[in-house]
Amino acid sequence: SIEASRLEFRGEPVFDPTPFLDPLGQKIFNHPLQMAMDPRELSESVPPVRVFASETEKWALLRKLDKTGRLGVVRSSEVLHGFQAGLFSVLKDGLRDRLIFDSRPFNCLESVPRRWVRSMANACNLCDMHLGKDEDFVVSGTDLREFYYSFKAPPERVMRNALLISVRPWEIRGFRCYHVGLEEETKPLFLSLSTLAMGDSQAVELAQTAHVGLLFQSGLLLPDSLVSMGMPIPRSPVMLGVIIDDLIVFEKVARGSAMDFFKLSSCVLLERAVEEYTE
Repeated sequence: SIEASRLEFRGEPVFDPTPFLDPLGQKIFNHPLQMAMDPRELSESVPPVRVFASETEKWALLRKLDKTGRLGVVRSSEVLHGFQAGLFSVLKDGLRDRLIFDSRPFNCLESVPRRWVRSMANACNLCDMHLGKDEDFVVSGTDLREFYYSFKAPPERVMRNALLISVRPWEIRGFRCYHVGLEEETKPLFLSLSTLAMGDSQAVELAQTAHVGLLFQSGLLLPDSLVSMGMPIPRSPVMLGVIIDDLIVFEKVARGSAMDFFKLSSCVLLERAVEEYTE
């Protein structure tokens, strides 16, 4: 069950991944309803989902999402009824939980490309690494915290992310997602996630593509330096591995030179990557 106080959402979801996605990824991210299967063609049964929270915790969560710009609202006419999502949480550590967007109903209508997801690094790649007697191997890394929840959802994705939570306009007055135009609605409104989220079947593909694309466009990642489970280990002395929100930088250096760590090419590259993320 969701305990809202254990869920954290830092900053605002302001990241637009579109410039860093390939053409197919751009269509999937910006136009998920257009890219989805017609529900009438679905042969399997739609999984039942629900919001695992008491009324008190549910509203505490909604207020927290709204405060950080991650709550949207859609009209009944914009919702694909029967394919809304539920919510639940899973343990992250002793103090925090992860919010899971139970999007299995709409996931049934989507087909994941599984193209750029194959660019993820894998620990098995390192089994092919050979070091000379005069070489050391240096590893540096960082991760993008709350990566999925930093994505800003476009209008059609907000519709795709409709939750099994219906409200009347007066119930969300004072919320950031509220606007006076909603008062004209005679049918219930549905709240939604205005971001990408864990549980969306496309999230891993979109996140991996955007991360690789950002590094490639910034010049930090070269075709011959990517550590990927789908390719042989690079011969470049400096290599990068991307695993969704994690960046790992590897470097072969002369034995003993790693003591001056912060001057190493891999460390400088990692610092530049963090600058790109911030920008």
